[in-house]
Amino acid sequence: MYTQYVEYRDHLRFTQSDGVYGRIFYTLTGFHGSHVLIGIYMLIMVLINLDKYALRNNHMGVIAAIWYWHFVDVIWVFLYLFVYIW
Repeated sequence: MYTQYVEYRDHLRFTQSDGVYGRIFYTLTGFHGSHVLIGIYMLIMVLINLDKYALRNNHMGVIAAIWYWHFVDVIWVFLYLFVYIW
């Protein structure tokens, strides 16, 4: 998240008001950043409840966090190709 902040602050030479590309870039990377924050929260909750998962054999929270992070990485691959490469 800090890297995204530094990129927004120091390295980009366009803003949201510079046209369609600027609006699409900030919207897509901003949504991705918000999903990363949600994923970090999920991992923190898994870490806090780790003893409950290990003792009860109920791993649904861990599985949900794993699937969520797979969703976030797959979306990032498409975003990287669409926004940075293309």
